[in-house]
Amino acid sequence: MINNKLCFGNANFSKEYGINKSKGYNHKKIKAIFSLLKRNKIKNIDTAINYKNVEKKIGKFNLDSFKIYTKIPKVPKKIENIDLWIRNQIKHSLNKTKKSFFEGVFLHNSEDLLKNKKNQIYDSLANLKKEKKLKKIGLSIYDLNTLKKITKEFKIDMIQIPYNLLDRGKKKKELLNKLKKNNIEIHVRSIFLQGILLMDSSKLPLHFKKWENKFIMFENWCIKNKISKIQACLNVVLEDKLFDKVVIGAENEKQLVQILNTINKKNKKDYPKNLQTNEKKLIDPRLWKRN
Repeated sequence: MINNKLCFGNANFSKEYGINKSKGYNHKKIKAIFSLLKRNKIKNIDTAINYKNVEKKIGKFNLDSFKIYTKIPKVPKKIENIDLWIRNQIKHSLNKTKKSFFEGVFLHNSEDLLKNKKNQIYDSLANLKKEKKLKKIGLSIYDLNTLKKITKEFKIDMIQIPYNLLDRGKKKKELLNKLKKNNIEIHVRSIFLQGILLMDSSKLPLHFKKWENKFIMFENWCIKNKISKIQACLNVVLEDKLFDKVVIGAENEKQLVQILNTINKKNKKDYPKNLQTNEKKLIDPRLWKRN
């Protein structure tokens, strides 16, 4: 069932998220979203300690029927007792969400596992896994070289990586296939490129004007093939057996309804090959210029 593959990402429950700077979600909006998720039997929630006040917001609801994935922040340089710091991060998050364990915990800054205290960080997470405070240890990742290095040295259960119509290069796919064969779960995020792929090409933020032709090409292709942008973005990940989880986000309840109404529509198409790009300033949100 395709709904089991979906994981609702709640980054924009907090204010100032994304290029369009989300206004955040209040209690009423979150209630409506959770009702939709339950009705559609979507049981996976993706959150993070760095999402300001989000854990506290969602913790006001009964999350018993949801599997929660979270991310711990970058480990501060001055922390001497890393184990205590990580334990406190997980403890506070469990308290806020009123959960007894997390389905998985990602390192928000995976490069921490390439630094001097990498073994202490990993051992702390491994011990929490043994204590059943978390089921899986994961990496939230951008860089493929970082991913290769870490997975060679440490036993990682899952990764979360951007993947979308623009960002699906051959090298990325080859590496993900290799990891999958080694029983590492693949979670993909940014399938709408933080909503940029769903925008009207004439209303793109200034930063993206340089690549306007790609967005126009995508729009024209969707019109020609009688397929919505949402459906095109979803199909490229939902129909690929490589991916265990697909993180979806929504700017509002209406958009989530559109997504949910689309997920079971089959429409296999050959997407324009020249949509894919390796230009980091386009596909990596960390490099976007905010207007």
